[in-house]
Amino acid sequence: MSQLRTWQRRHRRVVAEVSPVPGMGTWEACARLLDPPETERQVGLQFSLLTDAQDAADTLARAMVRHECDDGCEPWGAVERRKTPR
Repeated sequence: MSQLRTWQRRHRRVVAEVSPVPGMGTWEACARLLDPPETERQVGLQFSLLTDAQDAADTLARAMVRHECDDGCEPWGAVERRKTPR
């Protein structure tokens, strides 16, 4: 069984992120600023489709730093899990 990955997309100074909700089969969307003050906003809803959650995360990112997506916005990509030192 493969694990679901977190997805991210950078919008200039903001990262849109979608994470699987363990045991629920749904996705949670959020966006956070990369520059101080670093903040995080989360969508109160969970989404059954990854693409719907990505759309919601993009909307949050655009609300944090108003812009129209263009070549300056990265495509969505899966985040590699990192091993933590023991």
